[in-house]
Amino acid sequence: MISAFGVKDETSGLTKLFERTHIYYVRDLLNLLTLTIDQKDVLQLIKVVRWLGEDRQTLLREELHNLSKNERDEKILRKRAKGATLEQTSIAYELTHEGVRQIEKKFQGRFDRYITRAMPHYILYAFSKNTGYISLDDINELLGSLSDIFIYSVKKSNCSTAHWSDELNGFIIGDQKWYELLIELKDGLPEILNSESVDELIANVIGNFTFALSMDDARRLVLIGYSLIGKVYLKKRVSLSRMYYAVLEKYYPDGIKLYDDSESIRFRNYVRELFGDVRLPENNRAIDVRLTELTILCDRGKRILPSGIKISKELLKKIHEAIIDIDRNIIKFQDIFERFKNELIETSNITNKYFLQGVLRYHYSNEFDFSRYTLKKRVKLFTAPNQISSERWQKLPSCLKT
Repeated sequence: MISAFGVKDETSGLTKLFERTHIYYVRDLLNLLTLTIDQKDVLQLIKVVRWLGEDRQTLLREELHNLSKNERDEKILRKRAKGATLEQTSIAYELTHEGVRQIEKKFQGRFDRYITRAMPHYILYAFSKNTGYISLDDINELLGSLSDIFIYSVKKSNCSTAHWSDELNGFIIGDQKWYELLIELKDGLPEILNSESVDELIANVIGNFTFALSMDDARRLVLIGYSLIGKVYLKKRVSLSRMYYAVLEKYYPDGIKLYDDSESIRFRNYVRELFGDVRLPENNRAIDVRLTELTILCDRGKRILPSGIKISKELLKKIHEAIIDIDRNIIKFQDIFERFKNELIETSNITNKYFLQGVLRYHYSNEFDFSRYTLKKRVKLFTAPNQISSERWQKLPSCLKT
């Protein structure tokens, strides 16, 4: 309300006074009776109290109604606001298309001046039930039969303090930073959200706002484009591979045993627990093959997501350099593991040669060839002879020498 009143007069000092003395509602003005007020604020305060003493909603409706030159023009505008085309409107009122356009154009000019002068959207916002925006339901309730014309005209205006939001089905009033922050958060969210953690995520964001945006409004904005399936929110149609990944991430942080019937049953139940009644392959082997593609070896018959690897870049580099320095092309994983066993167990979660094999294959599959028990260095076919030791040169097949 103060923002609407402040269009005509400078009210920054008064706004600070109200904030300082916790005056948020008209009834709170009684607090002023016990305060000492600067003389410069007294005159402004008298004007505001008199302005608030008028029925703002009634005045707003009367001014909006008077923007139309006559009853017919108002009906034409209401018909257009309800979605009627120029053709339909011109036929209904026996006018040309240009005639309808001119009525709209002249009204819009008067409306633009009205919204700049009277700030009706701020007054409506003061009476609305929401924080940060005014919904179409609120406008309908406050303006009645004039609501369609008001909504239609605000959307067509260049008002910088009333931004339409499809997500909220209403106009964001004033500062839009909170809205932009939530949209930015939404755009950066993953495809799958655990329903149990969504409220905490949203609460952490809106906790930084300077006003109390409701959880329902924030949730509605953040979860646009998501569908609740089972216990998760899905941003769009999710592939089976993405579902499998989510299950592995949630229920198998230490790896899963594949090609095991009891584990396959357990895995299927986890998928349905998270995603509802998902159509899964009838053959367990088809699931295991897909899981193999997503994971790396971490033990005998057991596999883990690559995100489950816990090893420092320094130690991984050290192992890689050691492999390069070994004067053999074929090296057993057991030998590599025994050489770095203590460091691996103390500083990583790699506790066996199978896990080390999986990690090396994951990081260096383009550099080495891997078999069940060994890795093999690849010979650089275009390395000049003088860059290879004589001993290694002698061991190369004649076809490679050529």
